[in-house]
Amino acid sequence: FQAEDGIRDYKVTGVQTCALPILALALSPLLSVTQAQAKPAEAGALQDLQDFTAWLKDYRAGAFRISKDGAIDEAALAALDERMGKVAKLNTMAAARLLFEAASEDPKPAKQLSSTERIDFSREHQPWRVHTLAAKHLATMTAPAILPWLLGMLDSKNLRSKDGAQDQQNAAAVLRVLAGHPSLEARLSLAKACQSMPPELRVRAVMALAEKPSIEELPLLQDLLKDAEPNVRIAAAEGVGAALQPLVDETLGNKPDAATLALRDAAIAKLQDTLVKDNIWQVRSAAAYALAAMKCKPAIPAILEGLKAEDRKSTRLNSSHLVISYAVFCLKKK
Repeated sequence: FQAEDGIRDYKVTGVQTCALPILALALSPLLSVTQAQAKPAEAGALQDLQDFTAWLKDYRAGAFRISKDGAIDEAALAALDERMGKVAKLNTMAAARLLFEAASEDPKPAKQLSSTERIDFSREHQPWRVHTLAAKHLATMTAPAILPWLLGMLDSKNLRSKDGAQDQQNAAAVLRVLAGHPSLEARLSLAKACQSMPPELRVRAVMALAEKPSIEELPLLQDLLKDAEPNVRIAAAEGVGAALQPLVDETLGNKPDAATLALRDAAIAKLQDTLVKDNIWQVRSAAAYALAAMKCKPAIPAILEGLKAEDRKSTRLNSSHLVISYAVFCLKKK
C-alpha cells in the first residue's frame, strides 16, 4: 500500500493508514480537555506554595499570632492546619522543605526584648503548636526521597558539638515528625535514636517513641527505665503504660491472652521497681501514672507498694505521695 507521504509499508493496510489521522482527530478534544484540567491543577499547586511561603515569612517575622487577648485563636489554627494540609498533598521535596522550616524554626522578635517580654512573645506566638502541626503533615508525605532526607539529619556530625545548635534543632524536628510517621523505618530510627543520640535528643526520641508505642517496643521502653537520664526514665514509664493500656484496660472489656498477661505482669513489676527505688520523685510519679493508666486490677498492689515506700522516705506529704494516692483512687473507681 502506498501511503499519502509516499512511504510504502507492506505491513499496513489502507484501512489502518486511513484510521490513523481519524484516530488523532478523535483523541484531540480529549487531550485538550486533559491539558486544560492539568493547567489549573498546576496553577493551584503553585499558588499553594506561594501562599505558604508568604505565610512562613510572616511567621518568622513574628506577624502570626496564635494567642490573642489571652485566648487561643482557634480559627487561625484551623486555617493554618488547612494551609499545611494543602502543601503536604503536593508530596514533593519542595513542599517538604517548606513544611520542615515551619516544623523547626521559631519566630524572631523585631527588637531586643526583656526576659518578661520574651515570655509574652512566646505565649502569643506559641511556636510549639506550629511545630506540631507541621510535623503532623510532614509525616503524611510519601514521596520516596522525603524520609531518607529527614533521617539524614539525625546523622549530622554536629549533634554533639557546641556549635551545632541548628543541627540539633533540626534533629529535634525530625524526631517530632517520626513520632507520627507510619513506616517501620521511622519506628526503627526512633528506637536507634533513643539509645545513641546526645542526652537532650535522646529524651525527645523516647518521648516521640512513647506517643504511640506498639507492644513490640515494650522491651526497649522497659530497658530505658534504668537509663541514667531522669527525663528518659519519665518518658519511658509513660511509654510502657501507653503501650499496654489498649490491651489490658479492664474498662474496655479487654480479655488479654496468656502472652499479653505475661507482658503486663512483667511491665507492672518493672514499673513497681521504679516506683519504689528511683531517687527522683518525678520519675516515681510517672511510674505511678503509668500503672494507673493500664486500668487493670493487678496494677493496684504495685501502686500501694509505691505508696508505702513514699511513707518510709518522708514523714511529710510530698508530691509523689499525692500523685500515687490519686492514682490509686482513680484505679479503684474503675
